Amino acid sequence: MSVQLDDTIFRVFFTHNPHTFVRQDADSTPYARVYENNTSVAILSVNASILQSGFSGMYCIQVSATESNGFDFRKSYNINVYATVDSVDQGWPIASFEIDYPGVRGGTVVADGGNTAATFKTDLPEGTDDYWKDVYLLFASAALAGQIKKVTAFDEGTDFITCEPFTGTPAAGAFFVLVNR
Repeated sequence: MSVQLDDTIFRVFFTHNPHTFVRQDADSTPYARVYENNTSVAILSVNASILQSGFSGMYCIQVSATESNGFDFRKSYNINVYATVDSVDQGWPIASFEIDYPGVRGGTVVADGGNTAATFKTDLPEGTDDYWKDVYLLFASAALAGQIKKVTAFDEGTDFITCEPFTGTPAAGAFFVLVNR
């Protein structure tokens, strides 16, 4: 799932009695923790709220994906919820997402022996040839940061992008943005 910076994510979840598997309210307020990528250190914790009174074990969490909450462009995050029901601690994942800026698509250069200053492998997932043709590619990191060139071809089978030549071969992991799509 892709989320834009400053979006708010809502997720509904249910708690169940671990012995009878019947939906049941938690012993105390359930909470969610947000983790960057697959790290074990939470960047944010939020308490859940009861979604609608009269519906046992039905909760909602709300996560504001803002820079002040520790979210950053082009990083991936996981949300896990935690609850104690009938004195048993439980936890499970409920969402995974990546932060993107509105109207901007980014990617990274993938290491490949065929990479050159004009053609290089990317992590772009689009599935049609020339999907990125005629847009502009701007490097935002590494040695080519600030250089922008017009894309002349994209090969969906290999994920190679071809541009007017840059001043050097982009490094593996170099981040770029595509504009005017």
